[in-house]
Amino acid sequence: MLKWQNMPTIGIVFPTLNGWEDTKKCLESINKLKFSKDRIKVIVVDNGSTDGTIQKLQNSKLPKLQVIINNKNLGFAKAVNIGIRKSKGEYILITNNDVIFGSNSVSQSINYLINNPNTGVVGPEGLKYNFWLGRFKRFTKSDKPVEVDWIAGHAMLFTKKLWSNLGGFDEQFFFTGEDTDFCLRAKKEGFKSIQVPRAKIIHKDGSTINNPKMAYFKYYEGYKSKFRLILRYGNFLQIISSFCLQIFLYTPYRGFVLKEKSTVPMIKALIWNLKKLSFAHTAKTP
Repeated sequence: MLKWQNMPTIGIVFPTLNGWEDTKKCLESINKLKFSKDRIKVIVVDNGSTDGTIQKLQNSKLPKLQVIINNKNLGFAKAVNIGIRKSKGEYILITNNDVIFGSNSVSQSINYLINNPNTGVVGPEGLKYNFWLGRFKRFTKSDKPVEVDWIAGHAMLFTKKLWSNLGGFDEQFFFTGEDTDFCLRAKKEGFKSIQVPRAKIIHKDGSTINNPKMAYFKYYEGYKSKFRLILRYGNFLQIISSFCLQIFLYTPYRGFVLKEKSTVPMIKALIWNLKKLSFAHTAKTP
């Protein structure tokens, strides 16, 4: 493990959109991390909160907390890019405001990254993507570090140098898919994504996006990101397979059986991607 005097600097970056109680618990858990406090700076990027979150953040007594205020919701990818640009940390941890960190989670993650130079991204939850089906699956918990396709963006650690070299997060992904894209681009550059089981966290998962009022937004942005990933990284047969399943099986099932209003947002997301087709195949950040 790292000695206190050898600990690198780290910027912890996450966006907020209301949900002060979750944010407060997240900040409290960061303050309890077993990591030198003078090596951590927290940057919160607010995406237009209206519930007093901004004022409470500004009045927070957490040391080394910087609050960046956006007048509207710019999405996850753009918000964290803004925060990372302001960070002077050697390492960057992006997270969600509804995450509670275990006291050793950050030190375990950084320790692994430092000792494994061929690893680009680490975190407690890894996933695999099936481009034939257009679906992902979470990895079962393991006692040992395991290579995955990508690390979930609610707790994702990497160097600022890697972020800079990759051109940051693709801001065309508004609230999902940016973590997958980032890790797959890192893989193209020779860097692995590793699930580190000792980096313990608790994630409430979707406390903002699962609000019923945001159903249309969730479906549209979810399909938009899914189609973009398939077009960017799938081969021709995988694109045909996954698109057919999405259009003719999954979406009708969600609409007719589950009674979800996902058909219209799916069609609009498909049209958006077809207009951006040449962009998708570049596999580069705009």
